[in-house]
Amino acid sequence: MKKILSFLILFSVSILTLSGCGSIEKEQAIKDTPHQIGLKGQMSASVIGFNFDESYKEADIIAQIKITEWLGEVDEELERTIFKAKLEKTYKNNVNNNLKEINLIQTGNSNYTIKDNPLFKINDRLILYLAKAEMEGYGDVYYILGAHTGIFRIVNSDGRDYVVKQVGNCPELSEAKVTADNSKIKSTLLKNITTDNPVLFFSSPHDVFDETYDLEKMEKLIEKQKNK
Repeated sequence: MKKILSFLILFSVSILTLSGCGSIEKEQAIKDTPHQIGLKGQMSASVIGFNFDESYKEADIIAQIKITEWLGEVDEELERTIFKAKLEKTYKNNVNNNLKEINLIQTGNSNYTIKDNPLFKINDRLILYLAKAEMEGYGDVYYILGAHTGIFRIVNSDGRDYVVKQVGNCPELSEAKVTADNSKIKSTLLKNITTDNPVLFFSSPHDVFDETYDLEKMEKLIEKQKNK
């Protein structure tokens, strides 16, 4: 009886060990962005700039998201990278209210990127206005309205969340704008870009990460758009 009991215990431990190994392998399989800035150079792309009111009307989803995995990239027609992203807070959803994750497209890949538009990486937090599309091999995907001009990065500074517009300004968000010096927040964002000298990647320090917004005030302005 003791031998049978010992065998059962050993068998159970073996199963738990194998299950644990499987979990570790699955965790290790999650890929992060190999290169945030194109190794071969910069690419040009014609985009319709972000417009606060028009983008609200056009968006299928407006949400606060978190990048959770790098899924792959393509070179055909236009260089693009595909990420898995978690919807952490949704402000508008015309697709499916139960949607928790999406496949997100960003222009550029590890070969070529647009100036002022480093590729996302795991744990990046963003507010994005998204439109639904389809892509072979990935099914439903979402692209960013305004491309890099429509990227709002969330950054925590001194225990408080702020939102920084990646490129240009947005007059409609003036009520949420933080007027204090944002050099510390800008420095935090630059440190998250994995390149030898991220400053050289950007056109001008005055055009990039120039406007910082209070997150709660920005959210209230987004909510007001529902009534327009």
